[in-house]
Amino acid sequence: MNGTGCATTMRGIVRFFVQYSKFMPPAALWYSAPSAILTPSAMIPLLLAEKIGNPDYCRLIEQHSRQFANDETALLAEIVQRFSFDVIEAQALVQAVIAQSRFDPNALHLEMDDDEDVTGICPHCLNPPVPPLRDYELWRQSRQRT
Repeated sequence: MNGTGCATTMRGIVRFFVQYSKFMPPAALWYSAPSAILTPSAMIPLLLAEKIGNPDYCRLIEQHSRQFANDETALLAEIVQRFSFDVIEAQALVQAVIAQSRFDPNALHLEMDDDEDVTGICPHCLNPPVPPLRDYELWRQSRQRT
């Protein structure tokens, strides 16, 4: 076999799960079949090819999401699976993935020295930043409601 049959089979599996995913909670998709086939990191390239028409956007998303933690990868797969994408939404997803790859949740955290006379309240701790992928998901959910 030259590999084409495997790719065709995987596309068929992805189409099946994309079609029936509205009836299943997202976590059920990743654990209802052998994990070697349906892990979020394995499904992202196939989901992207299915949902986003621009190959450059797909390449950028794949490239910048390689270093994601498992939770970030699962969130990205859930977003790609749940929504359809026009050009603007696909561009926004690419920007969110790039921003997520550079995101440091503690970058704005202030270390308070005991010697200084400060209130001892860190604005970052009171209102931590929303991760870019989560922000993208919230934006898409708000657009869906309206």
